[in-house]
Amino acid sequence: LPESPRWLAMSGKVAEAEEVLKLVHDRQDVSGPLRDILNAIAKEDGKRDSSAGLAGSIRAGLDQLSAIWCSKQTRRAALLGIGLMAMNQFSGINTVMCYSTTILIDAGFSRDASIWLAALCGATQLVGVFVSVASMDSLGRRPTALRSCVGAVLTLIALAL
Repeated sequence: LPESPRWLAMSGKVAEAEEVLKLVHDRQDVSGPLRDILNAIAKEDGKRDSSAGLAGSIRAGLDQLSAIWCSKQTRRAALLGIGLMAMNQFSGINTVMCYSTTILIDAGFSRDASIWLAALCGATQLVGVFVSVASMDSLGRRPTALRSCVGAVLTLIALAL
């Protein structure tokens, strides 16, 4: 059995691939099938090059992230942001806001009253967001974040009582 014309062409043996195609097709002019094989190989090589480029891009991106993470100022800001998000999630205030209607019903309020109270809590949160956004530039981020944390703590204490 002869070698595959495709394998021969991939190995750079195009003349041998042409001879095998002549045997298989039983004709002398096999330029069409040979051209199709060479085009398919070229497309596959292009895909391999782009995937190597993708791996190179990923590697370059990881190098950039590593360089950014090595910067003390950037690392501090990232850790602070991660800490604030973790504190927000661990405090449970989002869960309280989401299930406030159910909590109020279980506390003995009527269904209608608990819906209105939950809406009032949501509106209060919205006002707090607007005040924080409006005052962030004048007061700074840190005082705004601390004020927000104090507000969340006081709200959770009030809910616990």
